[in-house]
This record gives sequence, structure tokens and C-alpha cells, in this order.
Amino acid sequence: MFAIAIWLWIFSSIGDTYVALGAAIVLVLTGMLSDSQLFSSLGEDTVWLLLAAFVIAAGVTATGLSTRAAVYIVTGATGVRQLVYLVTGVLVATAFAIPSTSGRAALALPIFVALAQALHDRKRLVLALSLLFPSVILLSAVASYLAPARTSSPARSCRRPATTGSRSPRG
Repeated sequence: MFAIAIWLWIFSSIGDTYVALGAAIVLVLTGMLSDSQLFSSLGEDTVWLLLAAFVIAAGVTATGLSTRAAVYIVTGATGVRQLVYLVTGVLVATAFAIPSTSGRAALALPIFVALAQALHDRKRLVLALSLLFPSVILLSAVASYLAPARTSSPARSCRRPATTGSRSPRG
């Protein structure tokens, strides 16, 4: 089923949402996945965090805030280097508001699109920004303790294991 869903996502004109819902329904109908397993994922905090991030991103786009942010960033920069620094600073700052990398990507996409439209005559700069945005979003995930704790939990793997018994501080 996984291979079929991927093939449909890549090669068909069917919408991604319909393919995902169809795959989930087929998994339940064939018994490969119980309905309780399917719906239990909706109780996860990460699912709601991502959903909220996409809602915020839609609001940012609908209100025109992404265009205003792009204009603010572009007008604040006196050169390409400063533009890259400003974009990086803004993207890193979002790590504290939205710790999910997927959510921040959804939030940053309308800003990138607005920047790309404003800078359409500078193809190489748009290409550089298209590499900068995902790189900064992924690498700034460690900027907030919430980000690693929300994703695959590298923070949990760094904790010291619990010890039994008591240890004296002097060894």
C-alpha cells in the first residue's frame, strides 16, 4: 500500500489529501490497521502542533503578512549578504515560536514565495534563498529545546540514565 500511495503522489493528478485518505481507508478495510490505531494518532501532541502551524501559515498568507514580511526583509537589506543574514535571523527566531520544522516550513513558504516574486529578475539570488530557507529551518531545530523534544526526541536520548542506589559526591 505504501508503494502505491507514493506512486500516486508522484505520478497521478489525484490530490495528496485524497491519496492519503484513500490509503488510510484501504489499510483499515484490509485489516492491516485497526480503526483505533488509525484514530489514536490524532491524540498525539505533534499532530496538533503541525495542524496549528499550517493554520497559522494559512492565516499569514491570507492576511498578506507574508508579503509585508518579505518587503520588510528586502527593504532592510542593503546587499545580498545582509539579506541572507536577515532571512536567517527571522527563520531562527521562528524556532522559538513554532518548534516543529514542518510547521516552520509551512510558515516560511509564503514568505519565500513573496521574496521570490519580488526578486524574480535575480535568478541566482532566488536559487540561493531556495537553498537557505530549508537549510536554516532544519539546522535551527536545535535552537529551541522544544524542537528536539517534539520531534524524534534526541533530547531524551541525551539524558543520563537513572542510577540505582546512592552515590556519594566524593566518589
